[in-house]
Amino acid sequence: MEKSWITREIADTAGLRRVTSDVGREIIGHKAKRDCAGMAFPYCLPWEPRPHSYRIRRDHPDLEMGKDGKPKPRGKYLGAPGSTNRLYFPPGITREQLADITIPIIVVEGEKKALALHRLASHNSDAPRFIPIGISGVWNWRGTVGKTGGPRGERLDVKGPINDLGHIVWGGRKVSILFDADVHTNDSVKWARDGLCRELKTRDAEVGFVSLPEDCGVNGVDDLLALWGPDRVLELLQAPTGTSKIHVVQSSQFEATPRGLLRISMRGEQLIRTQLTNYLATITANICVDDGVEHQREFELGCELAGRRHVFTICARNFAPMDWPIEKMGAHAITYPNQKIMRVRQFRNSRLGRRIARYTATAVGARLTASGCSSTPAAQLIRMGLSKA
Repeated sequence: MEKSWITREIADTAGLRRVTSDVGREIIGHKAKRDCAGMAFPYCLPWEPRPHSYRIRRDHPDLEMGKDGKPKPRGKYLGAPGSTNRLYFPPGITREQLADITIPIIVVEGEKKALALHRLASHNSDAPRFIPIGISGVWNWRGTVGKTGGPRGERLDVKGPINDLGHIVWGGRKVSILFDADVHTNDSVKWARDGLCRELKTRDAEVGFVSLPEDCGVNGVDDLLALWGPDRVLELLQAPTGTSKIHVVQSSQFEATPRGLLRISMRGEQLIRTQLTNYLATITANICVDDGVEHQREFELGCELAGRRHVFTICARNFAPMDWPIEKMGAHAITYPNQKIMRVRQFRNSRLGRRIARYTATAVGARLTASGCSSTPAAQLIRMGLSKA
């Protein structure tokens, strides 16, 4: 680990250990006969004494043929199957530090780079200069954050920024995103960095980029520390580049107005408001009807059109086609052309449309009604359930 500028003391404090293939498969729950021998990285929240999960850096990952015709490692790092993405916190970080916005944060790819920067943060300093946070892949600041019901009663994953981001107070804090050197040549890495920047800016962080020089000869900041030494890398970290070209307008914002539901989007520098409907609607209950033979899901809707209130129930499978506004509220209910195939997942995952229904399992005859629906303004809009584009 010294090649990655990680001392034995830091590795021991972080709980790193080498594991055989059998032990590796056991701690991450892999049943397949794949080689899981390697270095195990425990993932812990700073205020919890035990790891909640592990990732293993395999000694002998699988190989696949790359676009250049050369074999490349696949599955170099493995976690528990089906596990959600989590942030990696190096040892010694406290809850108080995560709440202290005067301490900058540096977000890096992977556990080794976070540990190397953890050492650098306290190099010749009594107090940490910054807090390093690791993500397990450039896109892994996003992941599955919950479940929701589909139009046919199936369970669907809800994707979005991972919940661990909520453990950190971002507002007013200086944050640097330091990805590997391939950010200069790999568009996906660049897009992931821009996406993380937008997300953190919506949380009111002051975000900048730190990029490794293209000609530095290494890929990660851990290797750069071993090559350059701490003082020169500290100079690099002190000059993050600006992100003024990153627009902090989420792609799926929705707004309830007296004249109906609007979608807000960005076109270049211009803010665009597109009218979707001339009515507002709320899913007030998610109902499971059980007649002893089959289950059927229904939605109870509360709608408002031209100052008049409508309350009715429709079958879940009839929700997405969007014929119900005219059937239930009359010909004056308008869903504007080309809006019937809005991206339902975009709205469901947006901050404006996000809500959680908790099932009380209280039987009323043969009906189970979901309660606990949010009453905040963000949930007062129709979850435009319109079919996926």
